[in-house]
Amino acid sequence: MKKNYIQVFFLLLIKKSQKTATFYQAVSSNITEMKTDEFITRILPLKDNLLRVAYRITGNAERSEQIVQDVMLKVWGERAAWIVIEDIPSYCLMVTRNMALDTINLQRKRTECFTVR
Repeated sequence: MKKNYIQVFFLLLIKKSQKTATFYQAVSSNITEMKTDEFITRILPLKDNLLRVAYRITGNAERSEQIVQDVMLKVWGERAAWIVIEDIPSYCLMVTRNMALDTINLQRKRTECFTVR
């Protein structure tokens, strides 16, 4: 069975950052952070929906996968703030939408610079 590249990427990322996660846990004893298994159960199942949203905005499969990977990295990097966020799926969709729109705007600016009139 072929694993999805995004899942493999994030499993490797999680393994590498376990030392960092334990460091954060030791430093901030009164703040509970997102654990790796919580990330896998709550965030990774959203990747298909995030990919659909990104693809709908960008129209490019490769760019959409890159956006979803960036969103997952951002979510993992901000795991200490999850106790403040009320609705995690909505937050992930919002971040995906914003990153996709930023990507489209950046692409438009790049093509405008090279367009001969």
